[in-house]
Amino acid sequence: SQWRDASGPRVIEARVGLSHEQNVALHKRMGQAVAQHVADELVAQVSLGWSHVIGQGVGGAVSSVDAVLLHGWLGERADWGEVARALAGQGISTLCVDLPGHGGSQTDAVGPWEAAAFFSLPACTAALADLLDRLKISDVVLGGYSLGGRIALSFAAQHPSRARGVVAISSHPGLGSAGERCQRWDADRALSKRLTSEALDTFLSAWYAAPLWAGMAERCPKAYKNMLSKRMRSSSKLAAMSLLGMSLGRQPDLWSVAVGGDFWYVHGALDQKFARLGETIA
Repeated sequence: SQWRDASGPRVIEARVGLSHEQNVALHKRMGQAVAQHVADELVAQVSLGWSHVIGQGVGGAVSSVDAVLLHGWLGERADWGEVARALAGQGISTLCVDLPGHGGSQTDAVGPWEAAAFFSLPACTAALADLLDRLKISDVVLGGYSLGGRIALSFAAQHPSRARGVVAISSHPGLGSAGERCQRWDADRALSKRLTSEALDTFLSAWYAAPLWAGMAERCPKAYKNMLSKRMRSSSKLAAMSLLGMSLGRQPDLWSVAVGGDFWYVHGALDQKFARLGETIA
């Protein structure tokens, strides 16, 4: 009766006939099972947008795709349209994918906890693997620009048998020190605050005026105008979540993929930062 009348938290101690080693192994298995369940639930919350461009002279089944193309931050699958059509002319079928928080990809993960869990490189890699599973695509060459290249590297690290090769365009395999990672994280936090506090057109004008883009507005005015009109379709909130969740400051070391076989690194002629990184990789 004393137990039934008690109020407040209760602690129940269960004694089982397990050794310390068996208990540790049991809790490890339980933790892995819970982690897998959470990962599956996160993947189920997103639907990645995609487009299939069929290569000339090959079958039309999406399962016969040769290459998966992944855009950069603030981008969308339409960014690869011209490249995909050129590859199709050479008989290469492609799958262009919208990354989480971009383009036609939809997700219910908009709360702070869900965003922190889902908008991460491991979760994005899992979502891409799930998409390829559902489309019955076994193995592909992965090509990606910037953030897309980092996801391609992550996919190759997690699923080496499914990656025939990786083409990374101006993508970083991972920062070398904790100090560099902290510095990048601070910079991305500041950028995300600007993105969510400023009007989107104001943010984009300032972002694409940065030295990183080498005066793109003046060099390629038509391409710049087309790109800016597409970027205006972005969700500031989701783009900020993506920036923080998949920040280079949080990225694991992917250099083992970058210096392995079947890896190609590409950078623009005016991109001095990634030209230097390319020399390091080579």
